[in-house]
Formats: sequence, structure tokens, C-alpha cells
Amino acid sequence: MDSNLKFQRVSILVFALLGIVVGYLSLYFSRFWYALGVSIVIAVIATALTKKISKVEGKSLGINVAVFLLIWLLSWVLFFNLVPLPGKL
Repeated sequence: MDSNLKFQRVSILVFALLGIVVGYLSLYFSRFWYALGVSIVIAVIATALTKKISKVEGKSLGINVAVFLLIWLLSWVLFFNLVPLPGKL
């Protein structure tokens, strides 16, 4: 298997798992806009780290960020409806 393809698969999986974790952590924010801001900041940091680790093009990183934001939103809504709300910030 091509090493670039393998790296893309692993990076999409990492962004998806990071989206789930950030989706759960978004329960601690009292407003949607705070949670969205934190998720965008984390997506930018993860993209910068991915660029630094490998020399990939921006197009594949855009797909990673889209996967991250979609998984974050879905997991946040799921956790918001299923998990009792913790203390909010």
C-alpha cells in the first residue's frame, strides 16, 4: 500500500476520534458558539500538526477538517441528548 494513502487513512481516523472527544467536551460549554469556537481552534491546531508531521496538500487536509467538524457536531448532539449535563463553564 502507498505510504501517502496509509497516512491519509490514519489521519482521517485520528480527526474522527478527535471529533468524538471534542464533541463530549463540548457539553461543558453553556453556549453552542463557545463549543463551535473551541472545536474550530482544535481543528486548526490538528491541521497545523498534520502539516508539520507530513508534507501533504491542503486538499486532503480540508477533507480531514470536514470529517472532524461533522463528527464533532453529530457526537455533540448525541451526547447532549443522551448524557446528563455536567457542570457548565
